[in-house]
Amino acid sequence: MDAVADFPTYTQALEALRRVYRRPVNLRQNNVTTSESAVRGAKLMYQLRSDACTIEEALSAFSMLGPKQREQTAALFKRAPAQVLARLDTLVGGSGRPVGAPGPALSHLRALRDPHAHMGLVPAHTFLAIAAPQLFGARSDLIAAIAARLAAMVTGFDPIGLGVPEVYFSRHKREYYDLISAHSSQWPEFYFQACLAGAAEAEGIARMVAEG
Repeated sequence: MDAVADFPTYTQALEALRRVYRRPVNLRQNNVTTSESAVRGAKLMYQLRSDACTIEEALSAFSMLGPKQREQTAALFKRAPAQVLARLDTLVGGSGRPVGAPGPALSHLRALRDPHAHMGLVPAHTFLAIAAPQLFGARSDLIAAIAARLAAMVTGFDPIGLGVPEVYFSRHKREYYDLISAHSSQWPEFYFQACLAGAAEAEGIARMVAEG
């Protein structure tokens, strides 16, 4: 796995996420803020790949990150990622079976069970492992976004899913597609930029709920 020192935005993203977690509203009402984060993520990924599924299906899949399901889903993802990926695919209209060979992606996801794996690089590579080979066809990008969020929960990078990295993907569509299609070694830096923007989006959600 790449050295995190190669991606300078990682530390900024982690610090920004930690600041969001310290906001009082996220201590008292994180069921509300995480739900809003999931809804925004679903809408943004639907806009990015509207050919993949319906908005209702996108919202259904992202609901796996909601307060009632996230802990159980993250625990299962750590133990049996293929099972969670299959479930997500069915929620967005797929058969639950990968289009291509799942071996390389699932091999990479073994890092979820490695206590020494880097908390930021695991979700970054989880996303790329699913999206780059288009493991579930056009649905892969949305599934990858959810899987990366789950990986961030498992590693502790974003433990309950406050961040909304999808906002950055939506704003930088061309770069997103170029990096994914090239399976670029610069994907993690782009992903950390997304997490930094996602933390800013989470700050906005926190203010909205606090002012409610």
